[in-house]
Amino acid sequence: MVETATLLALGDWMAEHALGESPFYDLIAASDLSLANLEAPLTDRGHPADKTVAMKGPPEVAAELARVGLKAATLANNHAMDFGVEGMRQTRAVLGAAGIAHCGTGETLEEAMAPAFVEAGGLRVGVLSFSSTLPIGTAAGPRRPGMAPIPVLSSY
Repeated sequence: MVETATLLALGDWMAEHALGESPFYDLIAASDLSLANLEAPLTDRGHPADKTVAMKGPPEVAAELARVGLKAATLANNHAMDFGVEGMRQTRAVLGAAGIAHCGTGETLEEAMAPAFVEAGGLRVGVLSFSSTLPIGTAAGPRRPGMAPIPVLSSY
């Protein structure tokens, strides 16, 4: 017998404030596995990065994301480190406390590149998160916290 699961993959979720209510959340809750790219850290710590737009949301939003049924969050993106290592660490902590699997950032390159595993419809699903948009100093290294990098060579 083949196990099946319903996957709902969301794009960039910018969680800057309380979520409120939406009929859309019923779709998230009904899926076996819902995942989204969390487009900004959930933090009240750190300092904004020296860039045009540094985004963040309140840490309390993690519990609301869990309430509406989000099971996994990918974190490696151009805003992951907008509030530095402190913001990244708090984001990981509040997602973990809310029971939301996450990947794409970490204390080391190995941790940042590690998959998040989620049980869905009787299956064990692995999720990966990498970013090719790497503001200076945001890529994780062997002994440096940051996000999982994936180098992309562009030529024009």
